[in-house]
Amino acid sequence: MDGLAVGPNAGSCGTAAYLREEVTLTDIQNDVRWAAYRELALPFGLRACWSVPILNAAGEAIGTFAFYYRECRGPTELEREIVRKCVHLCVIALERHERVMERERRASTNALTGLGNRAAFDAALAELDCDLPEQWAMLTTDLDNLKTVNDTFGHQAGDSLVRTAGARIAAATAPDSTFRIGGDEFGVLL
Repeated sequence: MDGLAVGPNAGSCGTAAYLREEVTLTDIQNDVRWAAYRELALPFGLRACWSVPILNAAGEAIGTFAFYYRECRGPTELEREIVRKCVHLCVIALERHERVMERERRASTNALTGLGNRAAFDAALAELDCDLPEQWAMLTTDLDNLKTVNDTFGHQAGDSLVRTAGARIAAATAPDSTFRIGGDEFGVLL
């Protein structure tokens, strides 16, 4: 169920994330909030669900912590205490994960174009299977006379040219991966 949209009738977890408050559904079979999803839960014997949103420092839902039950019931006081203690740890872990992912994204993304950079290009090349011929191809291109554009019209114009060229190459070769692998050089893995 990963990736489903949150909303007022999105099961227990999607509703808890949407409302940013805990949701106790004691009867999945008959609760309208589970109408679109009950066939995913009932065959596994899941009859009730209690979900608590995991909120970041800005109050945004970044996840949920849920207990599923095989009988129609809500949480016990012990379960509530466990979740109170675990949610804080979940926030720490999820926010750390987001920071790590952002650092990795920045390390592999060209800041000017938003395309993958040379490190991302090299990593993508290393993952390609070279055992079977004709499974992939590489296209490289560069912008002639970029230095002349920079010298004549300024670096803003040169940056604009690089951004526009990168966007057009990426659009023309989508869904394949486009990279800015040098100052005026682009690569595409087809």
